[in-house]
Amino acid sequence: MKTTVPIPGSTTRYGLGLFQTTSPCGEFWGHSGLVVGAMTWSWSSPDGRRQISLGFNLTRYQKLDSNNRPLPNPIDAAMDAHVAQAICSTTASHTTERPLAPTRTAPLTSVPGQHSR
Repeated sequence: MKTTVPIPGSTTRYGLGLFQTTSPCGEFWGHSGLVVGAMTWSWSSPDGRRQISLGFNLTRYQKLDSNNRPLPNPIDAAMDAHVAQAICSTTASHTTERPLAPTRTAPLTSVPGQHSR
């Protein structure tokens, strides 16, 4: 499951059901789930010492640019800061770089071709 391939245009990699990404405090593995109106993310450091699971009910909110890629949204920065603070024990701050999700729909970096927002 940890044999991954790069996601073009992203710092995230994807394997058999797992995403792998590097956050400001190291490598994380996780998965997401989505149903109409709700989404979940779960992430863990390889040693299991840092973990987060969260659910939220705001999905498909982003507007797309002319290349069909999500435009930056304040919600993204707030979610990124929340996740970074939870898993890295950082002070809450907004960041333009996404520490985790490969997409907003499939957890923090845009994935070309996956616009299920």
